Amino acid sequence: MLKKNDKIRKCFDNGSLHYDNYSELQKQVCNELVNFYKICKTPDSFSYFRGLDLGSGTGQLSCQLCKVEKFDELHLVDFSKNMIELAKKKVLLKNASFQVKDFDTFSRFDRFNFIFSNMSLHWSRDFEKLFSDLVKNMTLNSNLLISFPNSRSFTTLKKLKINVMNELPDEKKILRLINKKKNYFKYKELFLKKKYMRPLDFFYDLRNIGANASTKKTNKLFHLRKLNSKISVDYNISFIFFRKLKK
Repeated sequence: MLKKNDKIRKCFDNGSLHYDNYSELQKQVCNELVNFYKICKTPDSFSYFRGLDLGSGTGQLSCQLCKVEKFDELHLVDFSKNMIELAKKKVLLKNASFQVKDFDTFSRFDRFNFIFSNMSLHWSRDFEKLFSDLVKNMTLNSNLLISFPNSRSFTTLKKLKINVMNELPDEKKILRLINKKKNYFKYKELFLKKKYMRPLDFFYDLRNIGANASTKKTNKLFHLRKLNSKISVDYNISFIFFRKLKK
């Protein structure tokens, strides 16, 4: 029997082939995140710009940020080998490097001065610990830019007692981990809805991009097949920009 982490990895390996064709929502969030960064960014004096893309997937966010910043180094990390192979074909920066690794076990945050992630970190086994480690180990004057669906997402599904996703981060708990008085910090929320003819179509949508795995026990598919009414699935997305000014 596959362990939960191996199950999630296998789902994303399988979903990698169709990811770019079916990830409209992730692309929309990615574009909004880059626009958010353009508004939040401060004049940087980095003599050497080192970027780290955590949970890079096929490299969507890295490709967009390469249009905004000139990276001297760019390192993409994802635990799906198939996703990384696709990212290699898209991110053509000469100094780009790629690593198949679980970001929960990645520890060299101090090597980079711009760390970013789009719609990935909520797959962490312990999001609060990961975020705390990020903030703690970032070097002074380095930047963090992330997006993630927060715990106020999927209210429609919750009312129908449909559980097909892992538990999402509580943004209030995450924000308490930041010393806002001593650091530069910006926060934004984006509310999106996507309509489906039936709840099962939502599950198929997740499966197409590999996001149908869960870190906890979920409803069986036969339960979803019994529900045939139209459904509007809501996403509440948190955007965080953090510049570390003091330890």
